[in-house]
Amino acid sequence: MFLLTKDSNRINNELLRISNFQHVKKIISEAPIEQKDNINIFMEYLQEEAPKLFQDIKKLQKFVEFLLIRKKK
Repeated sequence: MFLLTKDSNRINNELLRISNFQHVKKIISEAPIEQKDNINIFMEYLQEEAPKLFQDIKKLQKFVEFLLIRKKK
């Protein structure tokens, strides 16, 4: 679904690793509700909880935001 959105056009030359995003989805599901209020708060939480993963995906913030929003629905 993400690849069909306007935000996907803003990500250039980045590799979307499935394993990273499965891990992000797991962290989103386990994160306290207040850490999921917005992408900035969540990214800070992710940096504390999984610094290596954060480094791997920090340029793909729009995709993480997409996952975060989808989990709220």
